[in-house]
Amino acid sequence: NTIDSNLDTGLHWNFLSGPAETLNNIFSGNGHGFSGGDGSGPVTSDYNDFFSNGQNYFENPTFKVTAGLRDTLANPNYVTPGSNFHLQAGSPCIDKGTAATGLAFNGAAPDQGAFESP
Repeated sequence: NTIDSNLDTGLHWNFLSGPAETLNNIFSGNGHGFSGGDGSGPVTSDYNDFFSNGQNYFENPTFKVTAGLRDTLANPNYVTPGSNFHLQAGSPCIDKGTAATGLAFNGAAPDQGAFESP
């Protein structure tokens, strides 16, 4: 997924019935990358890219998401920010995801974000 330019939060959760894992996403230009409204979950993050958000992980100590060991903080280099979210050649998000999702990919590893590079 590519989650871009939300005034409030890119990903917000309430009332989860179990754990949720977020992998291979790009959160850019949002008020917050993640935000939790209650203590359900937990929600974990890994292999995600965060760029130009007000806060990457909502700083509520009760509902905080911990940064994943392989999360990155880099400009994804969209082809046209705001409208074409494909990644330009040389983007730091190419081959930075994990194959643990089971989805098909091109290259050495999945890309972060919604669009797989050719």
